[in-house]
Amino acid sequence: MKFISSVAVVGFGILVATSALASPVPTLRAMRLEKAPTIDGRLDLTEWAGAAKTSAFLDRSTAGDPNQKTEAWIGYTKKSIFVAFYCHDSEPDKIIAREIIPNAVFKGEDVVEFDINAYGNRTFNQLSEFRVNAIGTKSEKIAGGRTDKREWRGEWNAATARVADGWVCEIEIPWTNLNFPGKPKFNMDINLIRIHGRTQYQHSWANARTNPLPELQGMWEDVEPPAPPKQKLQLLGYMAPELNHGILQNRMGLDARYAFTPAVTGVMSYAPDFKNIQDVVPGIDFVHTERFLSESRPFFSEGSGFFRLTDSMLVYGSMFYSRRVADFDMGTKVYGQATPSLAFGALYTNKWDGDKAAVFNVNKTLSPTSNVSFFGTASATGTGTVGSAENTSMGVNYYRRSGPIGINFTTSMEKDKGTKTDTAGAFGVSYEGNGDQFYSEYMWVTPDFNPALGYIPWTDRRGGYLYYERDRTIKEGPIRDTRFNISRSMYKTYGGVLQEDGFDSSMNVSLKNDIAFGAAKVRYTYSGVLDDYNVVGLGLNVSNRQKQFAMNYKWGTQNGMPSTYYIMKFGYRLVKNLDFTLNKSLQELGGSARQTIGTLAYQISPQDLISSRYVMNGNKSNLFFSYRHAGFKGAEYYLIYGDPNAQKTSNRISIKAVWAF
Repeated sequence: MKFISSVAVVGFGILVATSALASPVPTLRAMRLEKAPTIDGRLDLTEWAGAAKTSAFLDRSTAGDPNQKTEAWIGYTKKSIFVAFYCHDSEPDKIIAREIIPNAVFKGEDVVEFDINAYGNRTFNQLSEFRVNAIGTKSEKIAGGRTDKREWRGEWNAATARVADGWVCEIEIPWTNLNFPGKPKFNMDINLIRIHGRTQYQHSWANARTNPLPELQGMWEDVEPPAPPKQKLQLLGYMAPELNHGILQNRMGLDARYAFTPAVTGVMSYAPDFKNIQDVVPGIDFVHTERFLSESRPFFSEGSGFFRLTDSMLVYGSMFYSRRVADFDMGTKVYGQATPSLAFGALYTNKWDGDKAAVFNVNKTLSPTSNVSFFGTASATGTGTVGSAENTSMGVNYYRRSGPIGINFTTSMEKDKGTKTDTAGAFGVSYEGNGDQFYSEYMWVTPDFNPALGYIPWTDRRGGYLYYERDRTIKEGPIRDTRFNISRSMYKTYGGVLQEDGFDSSMNVSLKNDIAFGAAKVRYTYSGVLDDYNVVGLGLNVSNRQKQFAMNYKWGTQNGMPSTYYIMKFGYRLVKNLDFTLNKSLQELGGSARQTIGTLAYQISPQDLISSRYVMNGNKSNLFFSYRHAGFKGAEYYLIYGDPNAQKTSNRISIKAVWAF
């Protein structure tokens, strides 16, 4: 009870001591252009004369003047939104741009970004992000969740050029790429961002904070968008014949997508191809719970934000963990923004004579800083139906923030057919300063709480958790930025036995010469068994994956036994567009476990890639090769030798074709 009291005292102290945020929200008048600019990378100011212009960018880490000047223009026509950036640079010969693959991560590069929430509801729920690096490679995250197939995502255009004192970028985003309500005139939330490659400073027109807040986004005032486009059914089919150990097989499937409104989408998948999707490789480092793995299957990743019932990293777990649905024959989902303040998602999967699963989530935005959601799951096995589900769960989540102070309450109930109802819940208080974050939480999970579709790492526990993080960017001297965090937790079983008690802390420092290092100390007891270890890490060229090295070394006691663990990561561009990566790890804990992951990838063009991956776990190894012609409109082709997710190398060859119509 002492620890629980400290959680409440610290949370209450922050609420009393901290005042609300006071930050100006910049605005730009929506200007309709008489003629669309030509998107060629040549910034002809006569073409942009009718657009709104700004140069009021601020440094995100200090909210002060940036180290380089940026100018931006924005206007629109009935067809598209047009944005231009002029990125002045005092050392233009040191502009950095490497990636040529669409939707790559532009780490350590010169990049511009245009963010827009065309619903204008002052939240991040409908935020779309469009990024371009200094050689014109594009990357986007479109609100509402869309698959990687270009016909479903939509096309947009960008062009860049180097100039004597920097570089310029011109962007065209068709209205058909965005979700927006059918109103004649209203305000939209936008932001204009520039990332300076060699210093990695971020310059922002609005929301100049290390951790942005949705109500501080800029406003694009009095926009008159066109009428939402007429919706149509879109189909995506595939065929994947394969020869597997001399046996010829052929698999075929079909996906369908229909937008009921510009912001509500329905998706159906029949006989999806999960076999040829390269999955993540679980690590071998020791963990006390089931390992949480990210999702890579398109059916579940598309629109996934509408099915995030609870946060798996905080509270008591994730009430929908899509990996619980290993496979299905038919799946369907409907999700989107029914109104500017009401979002929802509903999902159903069916394995003929196998498992059935259903999920729903409804989220009501009460204000830009508060929302409430109601969610549930149901599952059945064999010939059962979700109407007579063997396991069901329901829950509610409430969040409210006033300035930097937030409160969060989540609770769920779960029931197996014929048994009593079990519950879990958490109450948390958070603080979000500019570079400082604090979180305190009290949690309970009854002993038999076990939702069939959820990820619940611990049961039979109640207790509290404290977390503090401090991030700082340093302008002078050799240090670029620092990050420090510390956490403390204590949980007991319902029988009063100490289940978890301890702390961990870490410090990471990044230097301006692109070297980073860190250290951590962890000490916990789990039901009387000790974890007490130290971690050190080093990274070279951390912002450049084409010549990068990193390693971590951990030593001490884990699970009550002497333990060591190291992981080494190496990435290098051998020749133009040919990249090699190697990850090696070793765990010594009551025995030895070894893992090696090597990849070789040759990017022939933005659309064509030859790659291979080698995975060795202990004495088992798997090697596969693939050729991919994908990423743009038109038919896509894949040629795969081996099984990307098998434990051992497989004598299998598969040809896959995907087409949209």
